[in-house]
Amino acid sequence: RGFEKNRWHMFQSVHDEQLAVFTCEQLLQGFAFVAVIDFDEYIIHDKFMTYSEFMKSELLPLYPDAAGFVLNVSFFLTDWGISGTGNMLTTKYIRRTNPRYERYKNIYLPRRTKTLDTHTIHPKKGYKRYI
Repeated sequence: RGFEKNRWHMFQSVHDEQLAVFTCEQLLQGFAFVAVIDFDEYIIHDKFMTYSEFMKSELLPLYPDAAGFVLNVSFFLTDWGISGTGNMLTTKYIRRTNPRYERYKNIYLPRRTKTLDTHTIHPKKGYKRYI
Protein backbone atom coordinates (compact mmCIF):
# COMPACT_ATOMS: atom_id res chain seq x y z
CA ARG A 1 0.00 0.00 0.00
CA GLY A 2 1.27 3.43 -0.85
CA PHE A 3 1.26 6.19 -3.38
CA GLU A 4 4.47 5.21 -5.14
CA LYS A 5 3.97 4.02 -8.71
CA ASN A 6 5.00 0.44 -7.93
CA ARG A 7 2.79 0.25 -4.79
CA TRP A 8 -0.38 1.99 -6.06
CA HIS A 9 -3.58 -0.10 -6.08
CA MET A 10 -6.77 0.90 -7.89
CA PHE A 11 -9.15 -0.45 -5.23
CA GLN A 12 -7.24 1.23 -2.41
CA SER A 13 -7.15 4.47 -4.39
CA VAL A 14 -10.96 4.57 -4.61
CA HIS A 15 -11.21 3.92 -0.87
CA ASP A 16 -8.69 6.66 -0.06
CA GLU A 17 -10.57 9.12 -2.29
CA GLN A 18 -13.85 8.38 -0.50
CA LEU A 19 -12.20 8.76 2.91
CA ALA A 20 -11.12 12.28 1.90
CA VAL A 21 -14.69 13.09 0.81
CA PHE A 22 -16.11 11.86 4.15
CA THR A 23 -13.53 13.90 6.07
CA CYS A 24 -14.41 17.06 4.14
CA GLU A 25 -18.12 16.34 4.59
CA GLN A 26 -17.65 16.40 8.37
CA LEU A 27 -15.27 19.36 8.51
CA LEU A 28 -17.35 21.55 6.16
CA GLN A 29 -20.85 20.75 7.45
CA GLY A 30 -21.37 24.29 8.80
CA PHE A 31 -20.88 25.94 5.39
CA ALA A 32 -23.79 26.95 3.16
CA PHE A 33 -22.28 25.34 0.02
CA VAL A 34 -19.52 22.81 -0.58
CA ALA A 35 -17.96 21.91 -3.94
CA VAL A 36 -16.54 18.41 -4.40
CA ILE A 37 -13.62 18.90 -6.81
CA ASP A 38 -10.04 17.73 -7.25
CA PHE A 39 -7.03 19.93 -6.49
CA ASP A 40 -6.39 20.57 -10.18
CA GLU A 41 -9.99 21.54 -11.01
CA TYR A 42 -11.85 24.82 -10.97
CA ILE A 43 -15.52 25.70 -11.17
CA ILE A 44 -15.75 28.90 -13.17
CA HIS A 45 -18.99 30.69 -13.94
CA ASP A 46 -19.14 32.32 -17.37
CA LYS A 47 -19.60 35.70 -15.64
CA PHE A 48 -16.87 34.89 -13.05
CA MET A 49 -19.32 34.86 -10.13
CA THR A 50 -18.33 33.20 -6.85
CA TYR A 51 -19.96 29.90 -5.88
CA SER A 52 -22.16 31.68 -3.34
CA GLU A 53 -23.26 34.41 -5.76
CA PHE A 54 -24.03 31.86 -8.47
CA MET A 55 -25.99 29.60 -6.11
CA LYS A 56 -27.96 32.40 -4.47
CA SER A 57 -28.75 34.44 -7.58
CA GLU A 58 -29.23 31.79 -10.27
CA LEU A 59 -29.69 28.21 -9.07
CA LEU A 60 -31.52 28.35 -5.74
CA PRO A 61 -34.28 30.70 -6.97
CA LEU A 62 -35.03 28.19 -9.75
CA TYR A 63 -34.64 25.09 -7.54
CA PRO A 64 -35.63 25.98 -3.96
CA ASP A 65 -35.75 22.29 -2.94
CA ALA A 66 -32.19 21.55 -4.08
CA ALA A 67 -29.77 19.53 -1.97
CA GLY A 68 -27.11 19.97 -4.62
CA PHE A 69 -26.26 20.42 -8.26
CA VAL A 70 -24.32 18.30 -10.72
CA LEU A 71 -22.00 20.28 -12.99
CA ASN A 72 -20.69 18.95 -16.28
CA VAL A 73 -16.97 19.22 -16.89
CA SER A 74 -14.99 20.80 -19.74
CA PHE A 75 -11.28 20.28 -20.19
CA PHE A 76 -9.04 23.27 -20.89
CA LEU A 77 -6.00 21.84 -22.62
CA THR A 78 -2.69 23.64 -22.36
CA ASP A 79 -1.42 21.65 -25.38
CA TRP A 80 -3.72 23.74 -27.60
CA GLY A 81 -1.65 26.84 -26.88
CA ILE A 82 -2.40 30.11 -25.14
CA SER A 83 -5.77 31.45 -26.24
CA GLY A 84 -6.57 34.08 -23.60
CA THR A 85 -5.00 37.35 -22.53
CA GLY A 86 -4.62 37.03 -18.76
CA ASN A 87 -1.65 35.99 -16.66
CA MET A 88 -3.44 33.31 -14.64
CA LEU A 89 -3.79 29.72 -15.82
CA THR A 90 -7.58 30.11 -15.93
CA THR A 91 -7.40 33.19 -18.17
CA LYS A 92 -4.54 32.05 -20.42
CA TYR A 93 -6.07 28.80 -21.62
CA ILE A 94 -9.70 29.41 -22.55
CA ARG A 95 -10.23 26.95 -25.42
CA ARG A 96 -12.08 23.94 -24.05
CA THR A 97 -13.75 20.67 -24.91
CA ASN A 98 -17.51 20.41 -25.07
CA PRO A 99 -19.04 19.74 -21.63
CA ARG A 100 -18.77 16.09 -20.64
CA TYR A 101 -21.07 14.19 -18.32
CA GLU A 102 -18.91 11.27 -17.21
CA ARG A 103 -16.61 13.26 -14.91
CA TYR A 104 -19.12 15.65 -13.44
CA LYS A 105 -18.66 17.55 -10.18
CA ASN A 106 -21.08 18.52 -7.43
CA ILE A 107 -21.89 21.55 -5.33
CA TYR A 108 -24.09 20.59 -2.40
CA LEU A 109 -25.85 22.19 0.56
CA PRO A 110 -24.73 20.34 3.73
CA ARG A 111 -27.90 21.08 5.70
CA ARG A 112 -29.98 19.40 2.98
CA THR A 113 -27.79 16.37 2.37
CA LYS A 114 -27.74 13.01 4.20
CA THR A 115 -24.41 11.87 2.84
CA LEU A 116 -22.35 11.87 -0.33
CA ASP A 117 -19.62 10.12 -2.19
CA THR A 118 -17.20 11.35 -4.81
CA HIS A 119 -19.82 11.70 -7.55
CA THR A 120 -23.22 11.38 -5.87
CA ILE A 121 -25.25 13.46 -3.44
CA HIS A 122 -27.82 11.68 -1.25
CA PRO A 123 -30.43 14.31 -0.28
CA LYS A 124 -32.45 14.45 2.90
CA LYS A 125 -36.19 13.84 2.55
CA GLY A 126 -37.89 16.72 0.74
CA TYR A 127 -34.80 17.78 -1.23
CA LYS A 128 -33.41 16.79 -4.63
CA ARG A 129 -30.15 16.49 -6.51
CA TYR A 130 -30.41 18.42 -9.77
CA ILE A 131 -28.51 17.28 -12.84
